[in-house]
Amino acid sequence: MFKEATIQGKISGPVMIVSVTQKQTRTSKPYLILKLRDDQKKEVDAKLWNMSVEEFPFDKNTVIIGEFSVGEYNGQKDFTLDMYREALKSEYRMEDFINAAPYSPQKMYEFILQIADQTVLDDDYLAIIHNIYEKYKEQIFIWSAAKAVHHNIRSGFLYHTFRMVQSGIALGKVYGQALNHSLLLTGIILHDVGKLKELYTDPTGNADYTPEGSLLGHLLIGCEMIDEACNKLDLQNDENKDKILLLKHLLASHHGKQEYGAITVPQLPEAIMLNRIDMIDAEMYQCEHALEDQSNGTFTDRIFGLNNTRLYKPL
Repeated sequence: MFKEATIQGKISGPVMIVSVTQKQTRTSKPYLILKLRDDQKKEVDAKLWNMSVEEFPFDKNTVIIGEFSVGEYNGQKDFTLDMYREALKSEYRMEDFINAAPYSPQKMYEFILQIADQTVLDDDYLAIIHNIYEKYKEQIFIWSAAKAVHHNIRSGFLYHTFRMVQSGIALGKVYGQALNHSLLLTGIILHDVGKLKELYTDPTGNADYTPEGSLLGHLLIGCEMIDEACNKLDLQNDENKDKILLLKHLLASHHGKQEYGAITVPQLPEAIMLNRIDMIDAEMYQCEHALEDQSNGTFTDRIFGLNNTRLYKPL
C-alpha cells in the first residue's frame, strides 16, 4: 500500500502499529508519530494530529484500518492518518505484517550447531556453545538482533549468526594459518548471546532494551553468560583459564572500537576477524534492506548505519 502511494493522493488499508511517539506543535498541542507497517512490510511514519498517547486507543502490534492523506516534505512522501478503526480478524493475516528472517529458525539453528559439531574441535568450547544454545533455544528462535539498524526482525539474531558462520568458514580457508578455527567459530556463534538478555523481543520481532541491557550492554552480559556456562560445566579451573579468557576477549572486543561500544579493542587475529565479519554482515544487511524497494538508476536516502552514505541502484 505505502509503496504505491502518490503525493497529494489518498490511500487506505490495513496497517500494523509498530510504535507510537508523542510530539507537540509549536503551540504546545500534542500529536503522534505512528510507525506503521503495511502487509508488504513497508514501514512509514504517519502523523496523527491533536492526539496524545493517553488518548490513542491502540497498543503496538495492533492492526488497524487506516485512511491516509499523502503529502510531501523535504522531497519525501509525508503521511497523515485521517481516520482509523481496529481491523477485524477477517480483514488481515498477522503473518503478512511480521518482518522475519528468510530462512526457517529451526534450520538455521540446526545448521549453526552442525557446523559447531564439525568445526569446533575444542571440546570445552563446543560444550559452552551447546549449553547456551540449548538453555536459550526458545528465545533464540524469535529474538531480533537489534532494536534498529540491522537484523531488527523476528529471528534476526539467528539470521545474523547464520550468515556470519558461513563467512567465518570461507575466510578461515583463506587465512587458515593465522587463525585458531575453534576459537573463531565459537566467538562467531556466541558473540551476540548477550542480546538474549539485553533485548526483549515480542512475538512479531519488535525489540526494545531491558533494564539490564541499557545498564550493562550485550558485550558484558555475554561475558557473564560465558562464565555461567563454565560454572555449570565445571570448566572454571586453572587448566582452562587462558582458553576462557581468549573467548571472552572476542565477545568483549567484537565492536572493534571503544567509541563503538567495545569493552576493549581486538588484540587477537580471531578478534580482528570476528569484528570484520560482524561489520560486513551488519552493513550488507543495511544495503540489502535499503536497495530492496529502490528504483533502478536512483540513490537511496542517507543511511545512518552506513555513515550517512547514499547507495546507488544501477540500471
